[in-house]
Amino acid sequence: MLGPRDPHAVAKAIKDRTLLEAAIVDINDLGQDIMGVSSQHVKRMPLRDILRDNPLGQSREQTPIGLIRELP
Repeated sequence: MLGPRDPHAVAKAIKDRTLLEAAIVDINDLGQDIMGVSSQHVKRMPLRDILRDNPLGQSREQTPIGLIRELP
């Protein structure tokens, strides 16, 4: 699956509809790229560190969707 043409706009649209922060990322065994974020708050999050070990296990497969949240 190709990433969106305007990943920042897509991340912002996700936030507008869900009221949750969002990021469009391409992080897998081949590398890490933060493509777009919904706000400066997400930009400051350590997404590369959180996803560094590829928790969804993808390599060349189509892009999965994941949720990251703090545990209570």
